[in-house]
Amino acid sequence: MPIPEIQAGNGLILYYNLIKNLKQFLKENKKVFVFCPTISICEKAFKFVNIFVKNGTYIHSKIENRYNIIKSFKNGDYKFLITTAILERGITVKDLQVIVFLADHRIYDSYSLIQIAGRVGRKKESPEGRVIFLARNNNNKIQECISEIIRANKSL
Repeated sequence: MPIPEIQAGNGLILYYNLIKNLKQFLKENKKVFVFCPTISICEKAFKFVNIFVKNGTYIHSKIENRYNIIKSFKNGDYKFLITTAILERGITVKDLQVIVFLADHRIYDSYSLIQIAGRVGRKKESPEGRVIFLARNNNNKIQECISEIIRANKSL
């Protein structure tokens, strides 16, 4: 499993890094999940990102046609999805990259961050990928997540 990279900063820096990383992944023709801690943040992040980056959408538990959105994403109709934790488990996508926006939010614990990071590299034909944690602070939950991934990787 890839070791998450941490990019810390205030609100504007986090949004700048979100757009920069997303554009880079899309330039490399990679698909991207951007995880957000809440529905409200998910929707706000998409409205902002959509100004600068096209070919994406957002998804969360209150969206009724979410299965069609996931199918469209897998078919290549969308290049990125901004999502809540509903896609934390149960979906495997080739060449997927992950960005966790506000990874230091109180809703995330080290185990949920590990689950999110685990979306990357799940396909045999594309075992590599990147996970980026965008956070205001590099907190204990983030460090526990990274330590556990390093420990698990060493046991393989």
